[in-house]
Amino acid sequence: PKGHLSLAAVKKAATWGTAVAAGAGDGLEVLSVDDSPSVELIKRDTIAGQPLDYQGYAGNQVFSGMIKAPLRYEVCERLDALVLGTAGVPATVDISAKQHSLRIKPDLAGIFATVALWEKSGSAERVREYSTAKLHSLTHTLKVGGLAEGEWAFAAHVMAQNTAAGTNNNTTFASVTLPGNRDIAIFRHLKVRVNATSAAALADSDKLLYVDEVMIKLERQIKADHFTTQFGDKISEPQETGKVKVSGRISFSQLIDGTGGSYQSFLDTLSKISNKMDITMTGDTLAGSATQYFQRLWQLPSVQFSGAYKPIGQAGIAPWAVDFEAW
Repeated sequence: PKGHLSLAAVKKAATWGTAVAAGAGDGLEVLSVDDSPSVELIKRDTIAGQPLDYQGYAGNQVFSGMIKAPLRYEVCERLDALVLGTAGVPATVDISAKQHSLRIKPDLAGIFATVALWEKSGSAERVREYSTAKLHSLTHTLKVGGLAEGEWAFAAHVMAQNTAAGTNNNTTFASVTLPGNRDIAIFRHLKVRVNATSAAALADSDKLLYVDEVMIKLERQIKADHFTTQFGDKISEPQETGKVKVSGRISFSQLIDGTGGSYQSFLDTLSKISNKMDITMTGDTLAGSATQYFQRLWQLPSVQFSGAYKPIGQAGIAPWAVDFEAW
């Protein structure tokens, strides 16, 4: 298939194992959709008077993958909501900008989506359809001089290759379009603020300087190989097996003291002091309003720096990074 001609779509589904048709506004501008379709092999490891095994049998069907995309305003928030669990209804702010607050839901039961990818290879066209997929982790990254990117991992019920038939097929995909608001956060607008949990509200004076990369990851602990008699060789809806984990890394171009410097993060790593943090990723375009730009804001009320890295192995300024965990 010709990757540059592919089109991905994601749409929230209602019943595990039953696909829904993607349509207008459900298209997703992706960097890649990496999937690992597999059918496990049941071996016939028997003794029958010959040196080789007999041919095996088809076992469980295992489908997992990763969606990578620029962290754009519309549709990507749908992917985030499928991982966090609580989306709410966007509220109008300023004149016409929409504020969408996503929060962590204790349990993701009943929250999943259909993931589909239209592919073209020569004159052949097909839709690779994952009927229902549980998105269980997300990662947001923004590097110096670049655009914000997101990654979302999923475990799926089953994959179908559809042409003329199937819920998502060549005919239905003709109606899939990308949303109109696709502004993206860029590095020059990145802002990271940190102060002690017991201190006053975060202000611009708490902004970290010399940051050249930030990464934040949220993971759901799930049982992806949830095979039962419900679907035989296909997984039932994955269930959570542990707590939600939020972690990340802030990288600095240099280790420096003073206001906005990175040295304090080193001291906080040693003391394990409790901090609060917010990470703001902003685009260039106003959200149809007077003052509100397209923006993504992570609010982390309780953070601890868990590790620090200061490699010195060459001439020049030594880079610096700290890992954190959020509660």
